[in-house]
Amino acid sequence: ARQPVSFALAMNAPDKNRAATLLNFLDASAKAKGELGKLPSDYIKEVEEKHGLPIRDKLLSEIHSIMVIQPRQQELPKDAKPMPMLVLHMADAATAAAWEELLPKLVSVIAGDSVAQPAMEQMGDIKVWSLPGTGLPWKSAVHYARCDTVLVVGQDRKLVAAAAVPDAMSSVLSDKALSLPSGELALVGTASVGDLLMMIDIPKSIIVGIPFDSPA
Repeated sequence: ARQPVSFALAMNAPDKNRAATLLNFLDASAKAKGELGKLPSDYIKEVEEKHGLPIRDKLLSEIHSIMVIQPRQQELPKDAKPMPMLVLHMADAATAAAWEELLPKLVSVIAGDSVAQPAMEQMGDIKVWSLPGTGLPWKSAVHYARCDTVLVVGQDRKLVAAAAVPDAMSSVLSDKALSLPSGELALVGTASVGDLLMMIDIPKSIIVGIPFDSPA
């Protein structure tokens, strides 16, 4: 995760019930950002049925960890809804490539359209693929990039390319070592309290103690 971010959360996937745990985590993240209609688990099930792919039984089970990143700033089209970036760490490069091939099918189901051919742009050593945002609830294109066993998905192609490769100096931790608690680790992250408060729609009457229809 590169600076600056509003929050960045990483979760290690357990060995047991890995697919269900990851889907619950993605569903909870989607709910936290507001109602978007169907949840990620609904779309995964629909892609499985439509294209006959073993996503829950195979592809989800090969994800070792997942990171959800909310960049503080993204280059987005007008009226687009900012969504978190996803960074998936796979068991091997072949699984990451399989997820790369899956994304056009998944996006087409979300958009309610036919499978689109992604466009590619070379950004340094990273190939960033892009799918149009037509019909998508967040009203922006989907960009994704793969580097070995890592797959990054987001709305800003530059941030996607940057997140695909590690860089200690520009990461949210900078060059500081991260001290983790002992024992099995499930979730770790960092957050800007100020940014999180700005995301919450607090009624004016709660803030200043006056009715909504009273003059400011």
